[in-house]
Amino acid sequence: AFHQLTEERLVISAEALGDAMKKILYSHAFALQRTQFNKRLHQYQVIRFPISKKIRELNLMFSALIQYARQMDEHPELADSKLMAANAMGLKISSTELGFESSIHCFRTLGGRGFTRQYANEIGLLDPYCMIPIQNLSE
Repeated sequence: AFHQLTEERLVISAEALGDAMKKILYSHAFALQRTQFNKRLHQYQVIRFPISKKIRELNLMFSALIQYARQMDEHPELADSKLMAANAMGLKISSTELGFESSIHCFRTLGGRGFTRQYANEIGLLDPYCMIPIQNLSE
């Protein structure tokens, strides 16, 4: 049963890497623009180094994801391989952890703005998951 979810693990990895990429981009863009004590935030090592470390990790995991997906396309029988399942499981764990760490760094870099960026959506109140029931107040 362990080796039957390889494709799903790769999909979860892709989604987690995309999420991490978005958070790293927010942190990096904000650090380039924000000025504190007459210096841009990206000039401080405590801000710049974690961002560059996360970018390196993201590139490494993204390359692994592409390689695994290409191997699965070329050899569909690898979907039943325990080795490929182990690789996909490791990538899934690493990529979701990267997303979590990127989220923490995004909140640390942007402060409260990181929280609003994280949970903001373009649809706003039209999103069915956050619809507010509106009652007729005139009755």
